[in-house]
Amino acid sequence: MRRNVRAATLGFMAFAVFSGADVLVKLLAERFQVPQVTFMITIAALVLLSAYAGATGSIGSLLPRHPYLALMRALLLAVDTLLIHYAFSMLPLAEAYLLAFLTPLLVAILAFVLLGERLSPLAWSGVMIGFTGVAGDASVVAPFQYSQIIWGGLYGALLFSAPIELHTIIGAVVIVLSAWLVLK
Repeated sequence: MRRNVRAATLGFMAFAVFSGADVLVKLLAERFQVPQVTFMITIAALVLLSAYAGATGSIGSLLPRHPYLALMRALLLAVDTLLIHYAFSMLPLAEAYLLAFLTPLLVAILAFVLLGERLSPLAWSGVMIGFTGVAGDASVVAPFQYSQIIWGGLYGALLFSAPIELHTIIGAVVIVLSAWLVLK
């Protein structure tokens, strides 16, 4: 139990840091174009990752086994990153997180359409409710990612004078509930 509380606390704090990085993107986007901000953030991450790999003697682990697949993934990630950074620059952080947390719902639909995966009636109801919650993610790996909605609301209110609106709170609750149903 004690380890779970510690893990939950660390997860909650980690997403506070991630949200802080998103605040940095929002602040930089006031002064620079979004592609420039994305480039700066990417270069900073590459420098830190390379330094860590060099310090731990694992620089070889940075070379991809399948360069073509790595390149395709990099291109898709670049587009994804540009779009989320654009959202951070244009929307209140809490609302940008609400939109980003639609990902599992979209994955469920695409898995059905493209891969022929079957969704239970309960999962379909979760998908439908989730889209309702966004009008105006559950993550199996990191359920505390939802705390980014809280952090985004707090950072937005404190640093950008963005009000935490009732529809955002309701939308967050509906998305969390619906994504939980998709996982059932």
